[in-house]
Amino acid sequence: MGHDLAACYGAGMPARHAKPHCDNNFDIADLLAKVPLFAGLPPGPLERACSATRKRHLKRGQFLFQLGDPPMGLFAVVVGQVKLAIPSQNGDERVLDISTPGQVLGTAVMFLDQPCPATAVALSESVVLCTPKDAVLELLRCDTGFAERLIVNLSTRVVALSNELGSCSLRSATQRVAEYLLQHCPEDDSAVALEITLPLRKQLIASRLSITPETLSRAFHELSDANLVGVRGGQLEIPSVRQLRVFAG
Repeated sequence: MGHDLAACYGAGMPARHAKPHCDNNFDIADLLAKVPLFAGLPPGPLERACSATRKRHLKRGQFLFQLGDPPMGLFAVVVGQVKLAIPSQNGDERVLDISTPGQVLGTAVMFLDQPCPATAVALSESVVLCTPKDAVLELLRCDTGFAERLIVNLSTRVVALSNELGSCSLRSATQRVAEYLLQHCPEDDSAVALEITLPLRKQLIASRLSITPETLSRAFHELSDANLVGVRGGQLEIPSVRQLRVFAG
């Protein structure tokens, strides 16, 4: 797009003195600031980003995009939950990820300019910001901090995928369930008698872990029999985070 740094930050104005002119986009600017990827943008790039970004309100069950759709840009969830899944012909699906407030999705597809390989649907009433590719590319050229955060975001996803593949190959289903529960526990292993609420329906958790709902139920029974987890509907009691972590391997 040929923008130089002066254009990015405001001609003749240092970035620290430039003021964003998002008078009609205060709501979008405030929402963008809550997304770690966009947090800390200088005024010039922030003005351009909020001018190009569009806000979408999704009802529960409404699609953000569907399998095969052309890429529309980078999506940032600011309210609610958005499920990324691959549907099958028999009506089943493989849940790839659940995006929560502050997280972004669609980045890789946007850069590759390929059709969406999965479907994104709101699990609850959600608000999602969509920033088109041209605006994202301009931010990459104008702001090294944004570029670094985007690289970290993509790298984190690659590492998470590698860990997930390794877990599926080397850990039992029960160990993977324990590992999932640990993601929602404090890192302090000294925590005892901890109570957590399952963030998703059990069917979604099973799909996210590539197991059947029946296998998930058996895993909870095994964890309960081993006194590692107490199950009461959607509420779980974990007597010892350290012991659960040792079991998960």
